[in-house]
Amino acid sequence: MFAWAIAGSLILGAPSLKDKPATIDLNGEWEISSYLLDGRAAPTDVHIHFDGGIATFTGGPFGDVVGTCTFDLNRTPAELDIRFPDGRGEPMIGIIKREGQGLLLCFASKTRPTKFESPKDSDIGLITLIRAKKR
Repeated sequence: MFAWAIAGSLILGAPSLKDKPATIDLNGEWEISSYLLDGRAAPTDVHIHFDGGIATFTGGPFGDVVGTCTFDLNRTPAELDIRFPDGRGEPMIGIIKREGQGLLLCFASKTRPTKFESPKDSDIGLITLIRAKKR
């Protein structure tokens, strides 16, 4: 009986896997496989390379753009912010999570989204990122 009580308290008191922060490895080259902005499809011809606190965007309307990124994996959902010190892009204040083998990034320029969605006329972007194929 005593053994059952100890086993029960260990099981009930043990943190579950869902309580642990997600591990997200951003480093490397990513392709945008889908992109919604204001609920409408947007161009996906941008690659993003994350290297520590640097995010380099290639392609798109501004050409190559370098931003600084910070993230907090201890938040639920995890937070990712990208700022462009040269002024060639609006800040990306967002949330991020793993989605299969890729990542789902939801962002806005002023207020952090709380859901992974991009409603019409919301100024919220929703991007699905997949690892770029090695060339």
